[in-house]
Amino acid sequence: MNGHSTIPTRELYWALLEPASIGRQLRPDELNALAEDVLPIPIEELHLIQHRLSDGRVLVCGVELELLRSYIAAAADPQRLTPSAIPEFLRARVDEAAMPGSRELELLVGEFEPPGIRAARRRLHRSILYVATILAIVLCAGLVSRGIAARRALIELEARGSDLICAVLPPGRDGESSGALPPDLRLAAELRTLQATRSVDIPTLADITPVASRVLANWPIEVDARLDSIRVLPSGIAVTGTARDAANAQRIADALSKTKGFELAPPQLRAIGDGVTFSLSLLPSPGSDETASGAVRRDGGAS
Repeated sequence: MNGHSTIPTRELYWALLEPASIGRQLRPDELNALAEDVLPIPIEELHLIQHRLSDGRVLVCGVELELLRSYIAAAADPQRLTPSAIPEFLRARVDEAAMPGSRELELLVGEFEPPGIRAARRRLHRSILYVATILAIVLCAGLVSRGIAARRALIELEARGSDLICAVLPPGRDGESSGALPPDLRLAAELRTLQATRSVDIPTLADITPVASRVLANWPIEVDARLDSIRVLPSGIAVTGTARDAANAQRIADALSKTKGFELAPPQLRAIGDGVTFSLSLLPSPGSDETASGAVRRDGGAS
């Protein structure tokens, strides 16, 4: 008889272990040692299987070795061999939801596993190993491909950087090969040369605020005129603006001529449609230490 066979419950040995109190999950051999304390015959004469229940306890089922071999021989190579039922005394001690069915307790395991099932399991393991190997090869190939692409991109980037450096470097001197040094070393050498031969001193700019303030302080408030600009130069101060008439422009010239340390050059006036424009030049007085540098432009008006 092939297929599924059963052994009567009365011919089996049962034990219900509670190893959860030990604090760790016990190995099968440790569970068998615990079961030996409650089984009537030595475990060396039994074939034991274990089933962990959902509540943490372990159900142990055993069959005598000789009896198991006789069932296997009588069944003509069975594929499954299970208990016919679970004993009632166990059902009373275990919640119905946690109790396994009798068909879940397979006795043909370990050394008694049917050759056909063992061969099928080995084929499954080989298939899984084969698929895992293929996936590993594909993954490695992808990583290698990405590495090659990254290396090519790096080489191209380095080449472009070298081209940019060569574009800004001066041509090599007579008798000197432009390719004697790598571009980055040539650039570093050129920078050192420039630092050694070029001055990096920044000219100091004079503060022209005091001079411009002195000129504006003499501006007559009561005139009808507009200040267009003040330029402070090393050679003097230039003031331009627009007045209603020549008389107002002259009043401005007379007031600015009182600026300490400067002399007023002859004013320049030019008539326009609604007034005159004026240009005044204040020159440093002879023997005066008044100096200014740079230029400033100030737009605004005065009345």
